[in-house]
Amino acid sequence: MKIAYLILCHDDPMLVRRVSGKLTEKPENHVFIHVDAKQSILEFTECLGELKNIHLLKSRIPVFWGGMNSIRATVKLFEASCMREEKFDRYVLLQGHDYPIKNNEEIEDFFKSHMDIEFIKA
Repeated sequence: MKIAYLILCHDDPMLVRRVSGKLTEKPENHVFIHVDAKQSILEFTECLGELKNIHLLKSRIPVFWGGMNSIRATVKLFEASCMREEKFDRYVLLQGHDYPIKNNEEIEDFFKSHMDIEFIKA
């Protein structure tokens, strides 16, 4: 199973690194990250530099809590993940301070046992 994790963040590059490193321990998984345009991307680039399957969005927008740009940034993450040759079985949306409480195998097992359920609804 291939999972694309989509992260919206604005600070704490070290936490984003820990989460991204954990999620990409399975080489099939990829992490797509939108860093709020109001923040410098330099720290994120430095922290994430050597990790595999991590994709920092180059096209960024300023995001304000509860604003329409948070939706636009989410759409950018979906677009970036869908434009790749790899096709993903699941897409998981995370906010910058989210940290999965289950390991990769448990997450994958959960999705395998719920193949017919869509958890992101429009």
